[in-house]
Amino acid sequence: MKKSLLALCTFAFAGLIPVSAEEWNSIGQGVYYEDLMPALDPAIEAGQHWAVDIEESADVKGLYRFIPYHRYSPIAEYLEGPDNTYMIVHAENPDKVWIEDFEPYPDYGIFSFSQMCAETGWDVSTEYKYGTLSDGCISFPDRSVATVDIMSEEQGWINTTVNGLFKIYLPGAGTVTDDYSLYISYGYCGSDNRVPVSLTLGADVVSVKYLLTKGLVEDVDDSYLAKVASEGIAAEGTEIVVQPKSRGVHTLVIATLDATSAPRAGKTAYVYGSDDEDGKWESLGMTWYNESFVAGYYEEIPEIELNVEIQKHKSVAGFYRLVNPYAAHPFCTSIGHSGHNHYIYIHAEEPDYVYIENSPIGADFGYGEGRVTSTVANLLDSGLTMAEIKTAGVDFGTLEDGIIEFRNWGLWYGERDYFDGDWTSTGEHFRVRVPSGGMSGIDSVSDAYSMEPEYFNLQGVHLQDKPDAGVFIEKRAGVSRKVIVK
Repeated sequence: MKKSLLALCTFAFAGLIPVSAEEWNSIGQGVYYEDLMPALDPAIEAGQHWAVDIEESADVKGLYRFIPYHRYSPIAEYLEGPDNTYMIVHAENPDKVWIEDFEPYPDYGIFSFSQMCAETGWDVSTEYKYGTLSDGCISFPDRSVATVDIMSEEQGWINTTVNGLFKIYLPGAGTVTDDYSLYISYGYCGSDNRVPVSLTLGADVVSVKYLLTKGLVEDVDDSYLAKVASEGIAAEGTEIVVQPKSRGVHTLVIATLDATSAPRAGKTAYVYGSDDEDGKWESLGMTWYNESFVAGYYEEIPEIELNVEIQKHKSVAGFYRLVNPYAAHPFCTSIGHSGHNHYIYIHAEEPDYVYIENSPIGADFGYGEGRVTSTVANLLDSGLTMAEIKTAGVDFGTLEDGIIEFRNWGLWYGERDYFDGDWTSTGEHFRVRVPSGGMSGIDSVSDAYSMEPEYFNLQGVHLQDKPDAGVFIEKRAGVSRKVIVK
């Protein structure tokens, strides 16, 4: 057992020995094999490896350091950002190699790794597990490093390096890793439907091909990368511009190729066709939208009412869209409506089967561009029919008495720079009023941040308290309802 397990947020470990070296010298490029993070996230593949710049202490022979999760590492790409934390490796004794407690991404406050040995503060009842240095390879036995299980209530120690793949090859060790890596930077949409994508390529990449497909491609495996290699468009240089042909989500798959034109690595991106199509839409004026996508994603952001423009489709009855719905949101950090508008598309053609399209919103609340969707839209984009979805027990919204509402769930929100826009279930109190005429006193908003109900009589006069009996109007979050109390 560790001598002193302090609160995780303090990141203090009892036995940590500080580094005494004041000067470090670069000794070249080595290869790092990952086996720490997979214990915390099974989506991270154990044994993946990449080049790292290794330094040795000018004062202590065999004392090394390097940054494993640098900008071009797979971990940095997965976590949507690099880390500059050094891993300190003590290999002064080749038979008793150990790493100092390693706490990457300190701002996240969740990653802490400690090798189980005396030098890091583990007591004598622990089976010490040291690494070894042989022929330029530093390797560690399986289950030699522990991490804090942040998902458990006890937040106790669990083993990592369970695959026995944690190792570091020093420069000149004779191990060469081919670098066919690919790192991409892109936005969800662009002006004139042109979405630029920047490419950073590994040193051994010979060529690049890409394929853009309407909808969601669920399984990007080796066979799909082979399809990209044979049917894809050849990229020229380190930037490509893709142009979706229609509105909605498109899957972009990019593959790096070797000298034989075989695919070696691939990346998937989701980009969106955006077309204002002004001639197809008619404005219904301004309405009140109870925002719950972002409010359900961030604990510190409340549900609020936004005054937004709503439009209806001229030829598809029941098809609506909200125009730039987050442009005036007080918690939005930036808006990107360059060259085109952003919309929330609401399909209410069937009042009992309302759903929202997968679309970007052009707003950033802290982790990049946001996007919204519904379970129904994702299933449609994956190839299911509406008839199949209706029988699957999926949550739909409703249109009743001029109110579009999602009473339960069925909506999703994601932000580009947080796990590549991965979806989070949200939007439980989504409501939009479809205007049918001018606004009365009931429709005005007295406190956009309040979720407390307000009461009015049938003439629109505000009431101080809820009536004990009778017929009156209750207004909550922009939704007005007639209430009968007997």
